[in-house]
Amino acid sequence: MNTDVMQENSNTIRTYSERADSFIKQYEGLTAEQVHPYMDIALPKPALSVLDVGAGSGRDAAWFADQGIDVVALEPADGLREQAKAHHADKDIHWVSDKLPELGRIHKEGYRFDFIMLSAVWMHIPPEKRGEAFDALSKLVKPGGKILITLRHGPSPEGRTMYPVSTDELHTLSEKHFGILETIDNGQSSDQLGRSSVYWEQVVTHLPGGYQDALTWLKDIVRNDRKSSTYKVGLLRSVKEVLQRHPESVRDVDDFTVSIPLAHVTREWLTTYQNMSELDIPQLPGEKKMPSFPALSVDTDVVYTGDEAKAIGNAFLDARRRIKTMPVKHVRHPHEERGQVFSVHHDPFRSSEEFVFNDDFVASFGELHLGKDLAKVLVEYADLVEAGLFHEWARLSSGYADASSQGEKVALNRRMQRALYGKEFLYFAHPVSQYGTPLEAKVEAMIQKAFPAYTIENPNTAEHEANYNQEGMEYFVTLCNELQGLCFTTFLDGSMGAGVYKEIESFIRRGVPVHGILFPDNKVIAVSSMDDLKDVPVLSVEESRAKVKAERAFFQEQAEKTKTIDS
Repeated sequence: MNTDVMQENSNTIRTYSERADSFIKQYEGLTAEQVHPYMDIALPKPALSVLDVGAGSGRDAAWFADQGIDVVALEPADGLREQAKAHHADKDIHWVSDKLPELGRIHKEGYRFDFIMLSAVWMHIPPEKRGEAFDALSKLVKPGGKILITLRHGPSPEGRTMYPVSTDELHTLSEKHFGILETIDNGQSSDQLGRSSVYWEQVVTHLPGGYQDALTWLKDIVRNDRKSSTYKVGLLRSVKEVLQRHPESVRDVDDFTVSIPLAHVTREWLTTYQNMSELDIPQLPGEKKMPSFPALSVDTDVVYTGDEAKAIGNAFLDARRRIKTMPVKHVRHPHEERGQVFSVHHDPFRSSEEFVFNDDFVASFGELHLGKDLAKVLVEYADLVEAGLFHEWARLSSGYADASSQGEKVALNRRMQRALYGKEFLYFAHPVSQYGTPLEAKVEAMIQKAFPAYTIENPNTAEHEANYNQEGMEYFVTLCNELQGLCFTTFLDGSMGAGVYKEIESFIRRGVPVHGILFPDNKVIAVSSMDDLKDVPVLSVEESRAKVKAERAFFQEQAEKTKTIDS
């Protein structure tokens, strides 16, 4: 963390400490039930232990204590903590001085909790430290536990530094920790202290509760294990895919072990890395050359002959050797005496003038053995495991590609989604004055209906906004170079902003599909060259800014009218 950010954090904590009297009065003016009416939904049942991070006046910690719950209240501001302890001296609360992102003291004391709450805290954590903070929190949650985080939106008050927050960011962090994010109370709620410029969201991350030994070391392999390539992640994903797609092929070896056909694992491995290779996504660090993966399309029961058969057979042999000598050898249990997680068993195989991927080939190519608990985790938590594997794979490939900017990292993320899931992305270019309006939602739904095969890339997200604020238009230029199409709208009067026009130009130069909706007539057009837009008035940058201001005022007026009618 840089010096300026550290100083801002220290100043914020000092403000809470020095103004403890006013904060105690303010916070205690409302009950916990008033501030958190959703608690019956959020709190796991039974909840025997709770950690209140940033406990403030102790109001919420006291409520937990009144429910008979063991509560630890963490508050880094000394003055606020001491007054809170005195204010709730009659409550059974264990107070601790500690702070995010490390939570070092809590970890040293060996606590684990059913429920962790961060109320009005997350906005104080610098974005670059939130990954570390979420990791520290997730390690404190018991199996099946929950983390509740309230998100404050609005301007920062004097003396307290606050950073932008979003559910998108927490969704990604939850996925990286094999968690499920749930929004409570329909997402947004007004400020209980009456501040019109402030609103709140409440989200809960559920962490899975079954097969904890297998799940714990799987998370450790995915998140913390040293990796010299993406092969460990690739093998775990290939095994998961086989377990899901070919459940009939799983065979008991003994009471603790199952086997799956190595042929299925190898075909999944080859297909995945072939797609990565075609899209030039690096899988090894530095100058190490990625092995070539031939353009194979191996269908079941199809007879391949001659050179094609030999190429396929050699590719399967090479992949089997690579799987056996690299990830199978190096994916190990955290308890060293238990050795390797996987083992491979096979007889010799030679490529020939004929190749058929059929039951005989599957039976003869060998087996991969793994523990039953791991197999159950990979199947029962398949979606959570997939998300965790994807984020780690993207992290590794970004590092191998030396992707230093956020634009490069997000672009590589989209390329990986194409490689793994076949996704195609359609960029939704529209004036910022239309962001967050009913018109934007309506048009986006129309685009999705018209182009169901595409995933809509709307620049109006917290992630894109944060990256744009950091890197400027270069961020969107880098991102758009990875997308497969564009759909745009004009201003309401039919004129086009300078930014949208430039985005259309970049897509036309690349020769990808471009479509647009021309207001006010709602005319839908296909654009193959910039000449197709010769009748559309294009504004200068200054004119575009003025138009955005005017159009925003119009939408605000419409929203106020709607609110009045609803009232």
